[in-house]
Amino acid sequence: MTTTPAGRAQLSVGATTVTYIPDGHGSFSTSFAFPQADWQDFAAYVDADGRITLSFGAFLIRSGDDAVLVDLGVGAVDLELPGIGHVRGGALVRNLAAEGVAPADIGTVVYTHLHSDHVGWTSDVAPDPFMTQARPGSPVLTFPNARYRVAGKEWSYWSGNDLFGGPDPYAVLKPLADSIDFVADGDTIAPGVTVRAMPGHTPGHLAIAVADPAGTDSVTIVIAGDCLHSPIQLAAPGLRFASDVDPGQAEITRAALLRQTSAVIAAGHFPGHVFGRADRSGGRVNWVPVHNR
Repeated sequence: MTTTPAGRAQLSVGATTVTYIPDGHGSFSTSFAFPQADWQDFAAYVDADGRITLSFGAFLIRSGDDAVLVDLGVGAVDLELPGIGHVRGGALVRNLAAEGVAPADIGTVVYTHLHSDHVGWTSDVAPDPFMTQARPGSPVLTFPNARYRVAGKEWSYWSGNDLFGGPDPYAVLKPLADSIDFVADGDTIAPGVTVRAMPGHTPGHLAIAVADPAGTDSVTIVIAGDCLHSPIQLAAPGLRFASDVDPGQAEITRAALLRQTSAVIAAGHFPGHVFGRADRSGGRVNWVPVHNR
C-alpha cells in the first residue's frame, strides 16, 4: 500500500540541488480529503483505518551561494482533528541540520501559500489551528536572516480571513508583518528559481520552477505546492481536495501542470516519494517516481 510518508529525497538540475526535507505527516479521512473519489479505484492509497497519508515538509534549494526554503512544514504539533484526521510534525529544523544547514543559513523563504501545513516553522511558536489560546509576548522568526516571500493576493486574502486551516495570526502573520515581501508570476528569487502563479487552491497560490541557471541541463523541477495532494489526482484530475478555495480554478491549474510532461514535479504531500513525472503511456495519467538524475 502507498501509505508511507515520504522520506528525504534529492534531485539535481545542473549544479542546483532540490532536497525534500520531511517535517511530519498526517492521516486523513477519505470522506474529508476527497469526498468525490471512488476509493475502490484507489485502494492502494488507503490504510487499514480507512485514511490516506499526506506528507508534510519543505524543499531546500541550493543554487550557487543561495539557500532557499519553499514552505515551512506543519510545525511542532501533534493534533487530532475530529472528523478530519491526525497531524504530527516537528522534524524540519532537525532534518535541515542533517543537511548541514542551520536556520541562519537560509537566505529566502518562499511560501507556495499560507495554509497552516505550509507555514508551521515560521516562528518559534507552534501554530494553533483552533486559535483558541491566548499567547503573550512576541514570536521570533525561525529563519532570522531570510527574506520571506509570498504572493500579494495570498497575504491579502488571509490577512482578513480567519477560517480554519489558514495561518495562525499570532504565530505566523504577526511575526511576518514587518518582514514579508510580495512576489508575482515570473519573478526570479534566486539563480534559476522562478515564481509561477497557479491559483485555485488558494487565491495567491504559487509554484516554484527550478532550472539550471547555466542552461546546460534542460530539465525543470516544478515544486507544485498544493496543485496536487495525492497521486490519485493524476488519474482523476477532477478530484477536488477539501481545502480548495476555488475548486474549479484549482482543477484548471492542475490540468495545466500535468500537461508539462517534460518537467519533474515535486509534490510535497505525496506518500512514498515526492519527485516524479506525469506518465500518459498507459491510457491514463500515472505517477512515475523519479529517484535519480
